[in-house]
Amino acid sequence: NHFSNWIMSRSEISLASRFRDVKASEFKSADEMRKYIIVNTNAVRKWRQKGVVTQFKSHNFDADIMEFAKIGNGSLGGKARSLAFMSAMLNKNTKLHEKYPEIIIGIPRTLVISTDGFESFISLNRLQNFAKNDYPDSEITENFLKAELPDWLLKNIVTYLALVKYPLSVRSSSLLEDSQFLPYAGIYQTYMIPNNHSDFSRRVLHLTTAVKLVYASTYYESAKAFSRRTSSKPQEESMAVVIQQLIGEEYGDYFYPAVSGVVQSHNFYPVSKMKPEEGIAHIALGLGKTVVEGERTLRFSPKYPNLLPQFSTVDDILANSQKFFYALKIRNYPDELSFLQCSNLERREIHDADGEYPVKILAGTYVPGEHRIRDTGYMPGPKVITFDRILKHGEFPLPELLSDMLELGRKGMGCPVEIEFSVNLGRIKSGKAISFFCR
Repeated sequence: NHFSNWIMSRSEISLASRFRDVKASEFKSADEMRKYIIVNTNAVRKWRQKGVVTQFKSHNFDADIMEFAKIGNGSLGGKARSLAFMSAMLNKNTKLHEKYPEIIIGIPRTLVISTDGFESFISLNRLQNFAKNDYPDSEITENFLKAELPDWLLKNIVTYLALVKYPLSVRSSSLLEDSQFLPYAGIYQTYMIPNNHSDFSRRVLHLTTAVKLVYASTYYESAKAFSRRTSSKPQEESMAVVIQQLIGEEYGDYFYPAVSGVVQSHNFYPVSKMKPEEGIAHIALGLGKTVVEGERTLRFSPKYPNLLPQFSTVDDILANSQKFFYALKIRNYPDELSFLQCSNLERREIHDADGEYPVKILAGTYVPGEHRIRDTGYMPGPKVITFDRILKHGEFPLPELLSDMLELGRKGMGCPVEIEFSVNLGRIKSGKAISFFCR
């Protein structure tokens, strides 16, 4: 019990107890024992970091352990603040994790560049005039892309990128964003990057370009117009940037989640036996741009997932089902990413991906001779996205989980909430993961 005694003397009681229950004779080699000790020690470190915003330090940052970190000493901004709050709520609510033991519920790994990064960038490059006067968006973009990031910020970004290899989303988090009364929803920009280029300098360029473009969106015409309508002053606005692990899985040359969507705790248009307070969800295959842009999605009440007025008949399903989805290309993409076109995303047709797992698992197959839709995507024929295996057959408890998340958010915020979420189904009945961010 040398290990457990040593760890117990440092007040690591739970870890020491775990080691005390295991004997050295149970391991085939010293290497196997070493791996067991490392895995369990890292699990404790990771658990302690959940719900905690860690200060990013280049000499000791651990991307696997520190799930929520920030660069700088300024504000996190509205969106990042909501993320941190939701992360803490999920960490405290052990009953939710116990209720869904097979599902990983959490916030994607997050790094926030606080508002002092933006303020240093504006001051260093003398860009204050863009806040005070009106300029075309194209001119703002051009000047911000030519500008240089502060050395301290660039060094931290380089250190971060050296440790993370997964695709990233780069989101705005302004001081006024996601407030309860003036949410600024959809005003600023979000960009996705594959973050796997063989040339490290290209990866740095992609991320720094995305950060500059989010900074530029602070002074775009739409943001200033909204500020004027709400009696806010654009020159008083400041921007933090949220860099998050993009949720999804690889399918050929593309990366995307099986399901993404938005759930709201108040349903303004209830039908049949639905009640307003039971909420409403909009879901789609692929990345959430389909939902945010108001394209074809499936709308349902988490309380009554089988009550789908838009899918009343076969003809309704064929007319109203999703035909396109968004994915991030992670292979064979150009060195120069198309940031200003669909935020680097590609709009794909469903039939182009009918051999990929999410389409097979979430689609039915239309049989023209019978004029009916079979509840399987594994037979020949045109695929129709119905989400039947989730909503009708309950193979993944998404409706129930969304209801629980709405209740958690509503209690925590003290008001109606809206939650954006993504789902990785893995291979259904084996590995499943779901992750959320809340505003």
